[in-house]
Parts: sequence; structure tokens; C-alpha cells
Amino acid sequence: MPFIHEIPIKHPDDDCMNHKEHAENLVRILLQAIEDNDSEGLSIAILGDWGSGKSGFMNLMKCHLKEKGHSPSSFVDFDAWKHEQAENIITPLLKDFRDRFPIDSLKAQGKLWGEFTAQAFAIGRMPDNTR
Repeated sequence: MPFIHEIPIKHPDDDCMNHKEHAENLVRILLQAIEDNDSEGLSIAILGDWGSGKSGFMNLMKCHLKEKGHSPSSFVDFDAWKHEQAENIITPLLKDFRDRFPIDSLKAQGKLWGEFTAQAFAIGRMPDNTR
């Protein structure tokens, strides 16, 4: 039985699971949604068993975004396994989101900041000093 590393791939040249085409297609869909200025928003979850290539798939998407001249800076990599004991999984997710997009950055977005804080405070888990 061949040994397969559990370390996510970082570059398309390392794609032995043939996920590159799927990652490129998903990036195309995302970029089209942005171009269409879809006001409904878009959320995507990459689901799969442990070791099935989710992190590597995300890395392939980031590489393709860079190839297309876009920054993958809007990715929020959230590892739910790290927080499986959390009382409410949304709390660490919002914290990761907040850490990824600093408060001043969100405030500069105006409406986005208002929506983020409204949702976070509605849950009642974000400290008041983030306003």
C-alpha cells in the first residue's frame, strides 16, 4: 500500500489528486459572481473526510487566483476541527473573520462593518471593545 502524505499541497505541480481543474472552475465561478456584483452574497464550504485534500484544494484555488492577478486575501481559512469543543462554533469563526479583516479595514468598508458587528453582537459572543 503506498504512503500518502497528510501535508496539504502548496502548488499545482504537486496535485496528485487531480483537483486543479475543479479548483480553477470554482475560482472562475467566484470571480464571475464578483464581476456580476451579486448582492445576494456567496458562501462556499469545502467538505470532505480528514485527509481528503480540502486544504490542498484551497491552496490550489489561492494559486489560481494569483495566476489570474487576484489576491487571495479575502479567504478566511477556518478549521472547525480545532474548535470542535467550542460551546458555539460561530464564536471562533467570527474571531477568525475579525482577525483576518482588522477592525479598521472593516470600518473602511462601511456597510460591511455594520453588518459584521450587527451579526456578531446579536450572537452576544464578541466583546464590546471591538466597536
